[in-house]
Amino acid sequence: AIAAYEKARAARQQSGLVPNTRRGQDDPVVPPLPKKFKAAVLRYADEVRSLDLRGDLRRWINGVSSIRPEILTDAERVSLVDLIVSWTGHPGAYDRFREVPIKNVRQGLQLLYDESIDLQPRLEKILSDDLLAGLQMRTLSLLLYWKYPERYPPFNHRTSVFLDDLQMRARGMSAASPKCYATWLRWATRLHQRLSLPTAGHVDRLVERYYEQEHEA
Repeated sequence: AIAAYEKARAARQQSGLVPNTRRGQDDPVVPPLPKKFKAAVLRYADEVRSLDLRGDLRRWINGVSSIRPEILTDAERVSLVDLIVSWTGHPGAYDRFREVPIKNVRQGLQLLYDESIDLQPRLEKILSDDLLAGLQMRTLSLLLYWKYPERYPPFNHRTSVFLDDLQMRARGMSAASPKCYATWLRWATRLHQRLSLPTAGHVDRLVERYYEQEHEA
C-alpha cells in the first residue's frame, strides 16, 4: 500500500499536480454572503434542512459508486452517459465524450476523484489535456456531486436562475472555468453554514426546491 501511494505521489509530482498547503495568488476570492437573506431563501432552506441527501440522490450516487475508474469499460462509459442524461436531459451533448479513448477517460475520472489534489488544478489538468473531452464544467461538477455529495454542490442552469432571482449573483461564481466553480464551491460552503444546512450539498437541494416551486410549478 505504501509503495502504491509513493508511486502515485511521484506521478503527481511529475505532472505538476501536487497537494497545495498554502493559498496562492490564483486561489479564488470568495464573494461575501448577503447581510440579509430574502424570505424565499430562508423558507426553502427550512424545507430541505432535514432532507436525507444521499437517499435523495441514491440513483446517481449508486451509479457513480459502482464504477472503478482505473478499469472502466466502454459499456460502463455508456451507462455513465445514460446516468448523466437522466439528470440533464441532453443526450446529444455527450457525443464527443463517447469517442474519447477509454484510457483517457480512466485517467480523467481517477484524477477528478483524487481528493489528495486541490480541486482547481485537477480540473484544469482534465480540461487542458482533454481527458474527459465533451464534458464541460457543469457536468464535471455533477460527477463530483454524485461521488462526494456532501462537499460538491454542482453549478448549472438552475443555480444561475436561483442566484439571479434572489439577487445573490456575484462576479466569478459560475461553471465557466475551474476557478469560477471553485469560487462557487467556497461561497456555497459558507452559505450552508449561514443557513445551518447539514452539508454544502444541501445547497443544491435548496436550489432544486426553489426552481421546482418558482419556475416549474
